[in-house]
Amino acid sequence: QKRTAKRKWYDVFDGHVSSPGEFLLIYVMIGAISIGAMIMLVVASTPKAIEDLTYKTLSFERYEVQDKNLRLYAETEPYYIIPAYGELMTNPEVFTSAVANGATFVVGCEYYDEADTPHYGIESIVGTDGIVYLSMDDVHEYRWGEARIAIGVFGFLAVFWIAYVA
Repeated sequence: QKRTAKRKWYDVFDGHVSSPGEFLLIYVMIGAISIGAMIMLVVASTPKAIEDLTYKTLSFERYEVQDKNLRLYAETEPYYIIPAYGELMTNPEVFTSAVANGATFVVGCEYYDEADTPHYGIESIVGTDGIVYLSMDDVHEYRWGEARIAIGVFGFLAVFWIAYVA
């Protein structure tokens, strides 16, 4: 009898990997996740347009510090929050003193309708006397600084991944 040899498919790893398809899929996923995370971080750190914010003139009844965040409470609305206010604001003590003294502010904010805690995220605060307590540029610079670190980490992983695969 004549035996016919089975045709062997091309194996990138020359038989050294038991499941080359899964191996390649995992490497493609690692690269896609790294690049996707970098893109998401860049999009998330883009500045908000002035037109997209809601502007309100109000005074806050009280404030409280939770972790690094400053929560501000107005009379009848959900609370307002400034994340990492100590790093964002140039002089947070002056602002909290103005809040305690009943000052009125023009607040640029965005509403977040979260199920358990709806609130406003503050993007800018200007006193009615013209003092800028928090500018949109400061908020954008802070977000971009935070995103830059993560983009660097994911970028390093992507470069390392490409060098390893190639």
